[in-house]
Amino acid sequence: MVWDRIHLGISLLPDSGVMGMAIDDTEVSPLRFLLDYSFGSDNYISTIAAEVNPAGQNIRPNVPARSHDYCLFYAKDASKADLLIRELTEEEKATYKEKDSKGSFLWDNLRRRGGNSRPSDRPNQWFPLYVDLSKKKVSVDHFHGSKEVWPIDPQGEKRIWRVSPEGARREIAAGEISVMEKAGRIEVVKKSRMPKGKKPKTLWDDPKYSGTTYGTKLLNDILGENKFSYPKSIYLVQDCIRYWAPSDAIIVDFFGGSGTTAHAIRNLNSEDDGERKYVLVEMGDYFEGAMKKRIQRVIYSKEWKNGKPLDRHSGISHRFKYLSLESYEDALDNITFKEIEPLLQFDDYVLSYMLDFETKGSATLLNVAKLDSPFDYKLRLHGKDEPLPVDLPETFN
Repeated sequence: MVWDRIHLGISLLPDSGVMGMAIDDTEVSPLRFLLDYSFGSDNYISTIAAEVNPAGQNIRPNVPARSHDYCLFYAKDASKADLLIRELTEEEKATYKEKDSKGSFLWDNLRRRGGNSRPSDRPNQWFPLYVDLSKKKVSVDHFHGSKEVWPIDPQGEKRIWRVSPEGARREIAAGEISVMEKAGRIEVVKKSRMPKGKKPKTLWDDPKYSGTTYGTKLLNDILGENKFSYPKSIYLVQDCIRYWAPSDAIIVDFFGGSGTTAHAIRNLNSEDDGERKYVLVEMGDYFEGAMKKRIQRVIYSKEWKNGKPLDRHSGISHRFKYLSLESYEDALDNITFKEIEPLLQFDDYVLSYMLDFETKGSATLLNVAKLDSPFDYKLRLHGKDEPLPVDLPETFN
């Protein structure tokens, strides 16, 4: 079943489309194998580890308390898939305190740190700069009154600059490099411009991803009762959509569950005036008891408590349509037979599986004579006492 659904998902994806799947630690390895085989390992994008249970799961003895789930992202064509950066928070914007004609910036150390930051990694970027702190002057060449500065970190480790000598000359001439004193040390610094946004990290540990608080408790407040086990955090789903689906995307969720995806899209569209659309698939009691009811309620009001709306003015203009597909049992219930002479009979036993003979001349499944009033057509639903109306125009369209 997983195999079929994965291939169905691939066929529906546009070339630039991305498919995300959430899974726990137990099943991530076999799912990753299936996804690599289906999409191709070259179309693997990333794995996000999200802390969905901050308290930790303590069901199994002698193992660490599991607190995370994985979100796997694959593309139909990774070369055409775009990652959408998020906007900076107000706190992040506040760190860019300086401003010039090009915009906001902060002074960041010109010395490289982290990986590939040693002279053996990039020898061309191991060179001295000459500075005069009192004049805020920096040069690649020695000048009168200057002091030689090498990219050596506070622990005495040799590092490299983030620019080559040619790059340093160019950036100094453009006013992008300066010198200042930090913690009693002379530091060469470079302007770091405020970006338009930020890429997500691969570890999401914000409390808002808690499935208990923003999944189960949120759903219970909306519905007034527990109708679904382990719904995902609304914020986890929102951020997964936010980073990989543009504001006019169509999002398909083959395992609609409690309707978290529809709820997330409702919130995102309200947030940025987007026009995202969704298609959800679900079966059984979850549809009526959780998904449909949740969508109806969050359209009416954004906030709920114990099944009661908290703000009737926070609703949105929204329309959704749902289709109920006839089940196998429904189809069997609607087969009608005429009394005909059995064509094959052995000792008064009719071969019941030969329906093409038994139903010859019968009105099976669809009574064409009743199509004169298509909006009044009725079919039996398995387990129901009375036939129910079926929208034949919608079905045939």
